[in-house]
Amino acid sequence: MMKHYYLHVWPAGELDPETKIIDRTVHPPAMVDIGLELSDWPDDDLFQTWPIYFASNRLCAKINNSRLTGVKSLPVNRIKGDYNFNAFYPN
Repeated sequence: MMKHYYLHVWPAGELDPETKIIDRTVHPPAMVDIGLELSDWPDDDLFQTWPIYFASNRLCAKINNSRLTGVKSLPVNRIKGDYNFNAFYPN
């Protein structure tokens, strides 16, 4: 019998307005100059902001050192907090 797993990935924010989507005909859309606007501090090494997933540096290193294929990593150029994030994490 084959095992199946369900992975629930929590959202942590949105792409910031300066993120450039260069091709909407593919999924996920091709993007450059990616910025992230957090509404909550992610507790996990993997979280999502539609339409892409984000991974911590620790998880990226493990993925890059594995034999996993089909994963493309892009740098995040900006990370900032939105109004809610700044209210909960003022420092």
